[in-house]
Amino acid sequence: MDSLDSKLLKFHPDTVMTIKEMYNLDKPGDMDKAIDSLEAWLAKQQHLTKKDYSREFLERSIILLKGSVERAKTQIDKLCSLRSIMPQFFEKHDAKNDFEIMENN
Repeated sequence: MDSLDSKLLKFHPDTVMTIKEMYNLDKPGDMDKAIDSLEAWLAKQQHLTKKDYSREFLERSIILLKGSVERAKTQIDKLCSLRSIMPQFFEKHDAKNDFEIMENN
């Protein structure tokens, strides 16, 4: 991944490289090894229903968690647990129609 840009956020072009250098993931293949180990871990987790995360998502998770694959595993596990415990927070909502009750009060 060369850029973290999204529809909402724009970053300086060398942001990704600077962050990789900070967390010792700047050598060729280091990030790929970290992502591969995270994908291998995901494949072994029987309790997780979603296992097909994009490599970009996994790389962002590793970068956001300061280069720690173990912390990325914990984050993904907690996210999946929360999704199964409280699925109502992950449903699609229509902001205009779902919150009409609040306008009438």
